[in-house]
Amino acid sequence: MTVEDFILDKEGQQQSILQYLHELLLMHPEIDAKISYRIPFYYRKSWICYLNPLKKDGVEMVFTRGNELSNTQCILI
Repeated sequence: MTVEDFILDKEGQQQSILQYLHELLLMHPEIDAKISYRIPFYYRKSWICYLNPLKKDGVEMVFTRGNELSNTQCILI
């Protein structure tokens, strides 16, 4: 299964969110996407993040090395 197939398999707002984040991440030519552990993972030299659809309409975007990100703007939780 491709990431695109994964996204098309979802419905409504969840599909829209996944599609938007997928396109945003792939705007950077050095980033690749593939399905791992049954969800989309994005990587360059190592994993950057993954998109985890929640049981309701939301999507969790998790940075695998999030502890190394700056949060000076206090927007990360």
